[in-house]
Amino acid sequence: MLRVLNGVRSVVRGLHGPLQTPSNVTRPSKFRLTGYTSLQRFASTITTADKLLRRGDFNPSNLASLSPREAFTHTPIFYPDEVKSFYDSIEFQGLEEEFLDRIREEPDISKRLGKLMAFLRNQIIQGHAVQESHLLEWFKKYVRIEDGKIKPLYSKGNNDLQESEVRELLNHVVNRTQKPSVEFLKWLAQEDSILCEHHLFRSYIKDLLISRGFSVERRGKIDLRHPEELYPDARMITRKIICHLGPTNSGKTYRALERLKKAKSGYYAGPLRLLARETYDRIKDEGLPINLKTGEEVINCEDEFGRPAPLTAGTIEMIDTNQLMEVCVIDEIQMLNDQSRGWAWLNAVLGVQAKEVHLCGEESVVNMIEKIVAKTGDTLEINRYERLGTLEMERRPLKSLKEVRAGDCVVAFSRKKVFEFRQEIEATTGKKCSIIYGALPPETRVTQSRDFNSGVNEVLVATDAVGMGLNLSINRIIFAAIRKYDGLGDFNLLEPPQTKQIAGRAGRYKVPGSDKVGSVGLVTSMSNQQSKYVAECLAAPTIMLSTLYVKPHDDLFAPLVSGVKGLAKLMARMNQLTDLSVDYRLPSFESQLELSEACFQGLSLDQALNISGLPFGNAKYCEAQVLAMTRAMALGTVYTTAQLALPALQEYFLAPVAVERLKIMEDLHKMISAYRWLQNRYPQTFVDIEGVTNLRLQVEEVINSILQSSPKKGSKKR
Repeated sequence: MLRVLNGVRSVVRGLHGPLQTPSNVTRPSKFRLTGYTSLQRFASTITTADKLLRRGDFNPSNLASLSPREAFTHTPIFYPDEVKSFYDSIEFQGLEEEFLDRIREEPDISKRLGKLMAFLRNQIIQGHAVQESHLLEWFKKYVRIEDGKIKPLYSKGNNDLQESEVRELLNHVVNRTQKPSVEFLKWLAQEDSILCEHHLFRSYIKDLLISRGFSVERRGKIDLRHPEELYPDARMITRKIICHLGPTNSGKTYRALERLKKAKSGYYAGPLRLLARETYDRIKDEGLPINLKTGEEVINCEDEFGRPAPLTAGTIEMIDTNQLMEVCVIDEIQMLNDQSRGWAWLNAVLGVQAKEVHLCGEESVVNMIEKIVAKTGDTLEINRYERLGTLEMERRPLKSLKEVRAGDCVVAFSRKKVFEFRQEIEATTGKKCSIIYGALPPETRVTQSRDFNSGVNEVLVATDAVGMGLNLSINRIIFAAIRKYDGLGDFNLLEPPQTKQIAGRAGRYKVPGSDKVGSVGLVTSMSNQQSKYVAECLAAPTIMLSTLYVKPHDDLFAPLVSGVKGLAKLMARMNQLTDLSVDYRLPSFESQLELSEACFQGLSLDQALNISGLPFGNAKYCEAQVLAMTRAMALGTVYTTAQLALPALQEYFLAPVAVERLKIMEDLHKMISAYRWLQNRYPQTFVDIEGVTNLRLQVEEVINSILQSSPKKGSKKR
């Protein structure tokens, strides 16, 4: 890579005079190019001839009319005859015929040059040194340091290129298809060769910029107008994007998972730890080796030779965009439009290196997917599915909860109402109820759903948390309310997509003692007005989503905000420094901003950015515990599960009623999840793996015990 960068700098040597090279820098005489792929991958990084070929009007002169960005951001597909025609048609000025023959015939050279061109493209588009710093980790994968010299990884054969040959090639590429920015040219001209060697280390660039007095403003902005360019490896392959679109109970995810199970390698990416675990258990129960990877839990499955299982089920944030795989299944793809977490779906769709990417979700995302594929150059296949059974509105609403029957799910929109309805149903009908709401630990929700599905509990009372993440045998959905608190003081009507998703859970009811599953799902409410609104929502046309959420990679963002303290200021700075196109928005960090500034005092920038993704509750206990955790991180001390649990246990034994004790245990479970999340990132501080595992099981047992006994009438609730 040192030779390649020197070659690029030679392009501008004539513009800015000779470059000074320190005498103590050792120059390797040759640079080895290795790898394996076809010639089209090299060609794809320097032209959009594919677009012209597909239109049938390919002409080398057309290339001159393309803008620099057009010439570098489209990923073409070439075939052998077209590749030969392409190279025969283009005039390679200043290159010897022997060298051109080697490019055409050596797939190893082609692969290596393709990688180098992708790297060069990103350097030039980003403009100058600071904005390309996010590529350093990527850079490290392709070179190694040996005896103080840069050498390539995984060398095979003798495909050595002389420095002059690489220089001539890069000279042609830069001059013919790209116009480097003035900032980039100045940087190349000003820096000496040793910068190339130290380009591997971010600290060198950071120190260099600080020593030269570069302010944040002079470093420029983060260009996220084309986020697909942040994933050069994914742009080197033409992926097959396969959409499975349909309503709840249409079998769309099932079909994608069937393909995953047949793949030689792959990843299931779900929105919830609950869904990842459910997929992991399902595939594991079929005898297939599979790993589990979530922010809080990692289970590695290895064979007798220590080789990891080829399949993984995990949460969307944990997907590795550096890993090659055959199939990737991304569930609930409509979450691209989620203001808080949509960036993780976009990251996966743009960056995953899979031959097949299966996107499962609602029809509402189809326009967004088409836009994304147009930018990435992948192929697109859309499969649409109908609901497996019918969904019917009952003619009349319920007069009271006394009319609830076995297999019903009563939907409320607050934790308080869930407990009130459960108490009323059990008191007036004698039917036992399972309950599900968002604050319950995922493991407890699984227990509650299992009791309902098996018939141990005849009725389910739930919030809208029932809409995602659990397989439930529901005969009828009963909307006990159609307004939901927005957290800001207002109760807003449910949106049609929310209503459809909740109502769609009906229709999988299995009669206890029978193998027959009902095909008709019933929907009703508690008043004529409510039923009319629900019916209108179910009949409403699909609302097409249009906004995508993108977040700068931490290693791209961090160099621009060194010295900025506090998460609120960091997020404000992100808004100031980021350039976006009309299709993209920055995500919301409202839940993280609820943490006080004290939680971030003494943390490094990387630690503060990591904490911004921490799952936590908003209770005073949770706030205090996050502060205690971050203080331990800042001081480099150990934080134990005893420190985590003691404050909650003190509150627990002082709480006068069961519902309050339940809330305390729910908050403690949130902090146990946060501890496990941090444990995977800072094992030196959060060391008590066995202790936190035992504590989690004990807390879940206490929660289940409280839920088994209904709160007495008149008990204090919140």
